[in-house]
Amino acid sequence: MSNNNFLRIAGIAGILNLVCWLGGLGTSSPDLSAPTTPLNDMFFYGVGLTGIVFTIGLYLLYRQDAATLNLVAAAIAVLGYLLLIIGTLTKVDPTAGGMVILVILDGAIGLGMFLFSWLAYSTRRMPRLLSIIGMIGGVAGVLVAVMNQITGLGTNPLPETPITQVVGGVIYGSYTIGLIVWLVWTGIILVSGKYQPRTA
Repeated sequence: MSNNNFLRIAGIAGILNLVCWLGGLGTSSPDLSAPTTPLNDMFFYGVGLTGIVFTIGLYLLYRQDAATLNLVAAAIAVLGYLLLIIGTLTKVDPTAGGMVILVILDGAIGLGMFLFSWLAYSTRRMPRLLSIIGMIGGVAGVLVAVMNQITGLGTNPLPETPITQVVGGVIYGSYTIGLIVWLVWTGIILVSGKYQPRTA
């Protein structure tokens, strides 16, 4: 299979990744501690598998541009998706000590998103606006992981104050919107083959 064909498959995987994320979150309890339907596990397996395919596609796209950084970005992102699959298999419960796995996987996926967006920005192989949105969303994803580690957010929410509501809302909103835009826009570009060619 040629790289171009695999990149198209990776683009489809990126779009399906978002569909699976939304399905998984939509079939979970509010604190993510329990599924509300048997489809929940399937959605999160889908997130992990499509995320790995999407990551491999991005790795192939940038592998000749910045080999070391590209490998690091791919390894971190794949780690996050593998932890998601493992957490789903083992029924990890954030209310019973499983928060660490959730923190690491959120942080890894966010950091991978940031690094791939930085590669897109520095190589100009993707639109600048998309790269910036991806970097902002990636940083927000890492901050979500940090907030979860410090506060147990999701299972032991911070006190409802205007400051915590605004800060938490901005960070979660930036991560959510950034992830949605990045997955869909990048996926469409990979499927259509409209990324910029590599410059010598």
